[in-house]
Amino acid sequence: MTISNSPDKFLGIQIKRQHGILFLNQESYVKKILEKFRMEDAKPVTTPMEVVTDDESNDQIKIKYPYLELIGNLMYLTNKTRPDISYAVNFCSRRMEEPKTRDVKNLKRILIYLVSSKEDGICFRKTSECEKLIAYCDADFAGDV
Repeated sequence: MTISNSPDKFLGIQIKRQHGILFLNQESYVKKILEKFRMEDAKPVTTPMEVVTDDESNDQIKIKYPYLELIGNLMYLTNKTRPDISYAVNFCSRRMEEPKTRDVKNLKRILIYLVSSKEDGICFRKTSECEKLIAYCDADFAGDV
């Protein structure tokens, strides 16, 4: 297989290869989401989620917002190239039935985070050795009976 016959894009995922490194990202998809929800000019933040205290939970008015649509767009990102936002998106998806203003603010925070991290993605490196994949699981839920 020659690299010249390999695609540069597949299902909206940009593929970049260089010296044994494979980098996947969805920069153009992120830009489309930001434009669609009019957040492309937002001031960037460094985290996709902030801690909510009880004092801030008073802001619980029902609001009309394309919440489900945005959750779906962000879920596509998390499943492909952006595991860094998966916790925040999953946290927001808990309120899909009746999102309140606080939930919309949390969702917009993820969009604002994406403004500064459009180019981020997943990097795979080729190694000469066959390495094992190591994963950890807390199967006993931290000893909770």
